[in-house]
Amino acid sequence: MSWFQLSAGQLSGREKRSADTALTRAVSAHHEAGHAVAHKAAGGTIRKVVLDARGHGVTYTVELSPGGRLSELGFVAMLLAGEEAQYRFLTGIGYGSREARRWASVGGTRDRADFRKLRKLTRYSEAEARDEAALVVSRSWGRIERVACDLYERGRLGDRDV
Repeated sequence: MSWFQLSAGQLSGREKRSADTALTRAVSAHHEAGHAVAHKAAGGTIRKVVLDARGHGVTYTVELSPGGRLSELGFVAMLLAGEEAQYRFLTGIGYGSREARRWASVGGTRDRADFRKLRKLTRYSEAEARDEAALVVSRSWGRIERVACDLYERGRLGDRDV
């Protein structure tokens, strides 16, 4: 079962567990794709993006492209772009705004903690970074969807794939 084949139809217990796993994997793929695409948009390089067997993901980044400059606002927005992409995906498949925000918030707990550690080193507030993350996700949604689909299917992506 692929993420785009999920439906709200009646499922048996086994099918429901499979759909739950597929949904978790799809949500994680969109979350990580949001980070990766935002990081590339800010001028960074991706070492790898990985989904594990349980559908949990992690994006490993390199801060600067060779000869490139990483935007400070872009970098802090990248930390929050995973949560924004997760929210957009969930609302796009029919979750209400409040429920999608709550689920995305749980998925972004570690990202927000990382942002707050770096907050002391930047001049941008969390609200400014979140607004920039939402803008990047909105502008790059087609690319995020493509990267998420590839990540869902392959489980691992590199810089050229993003």
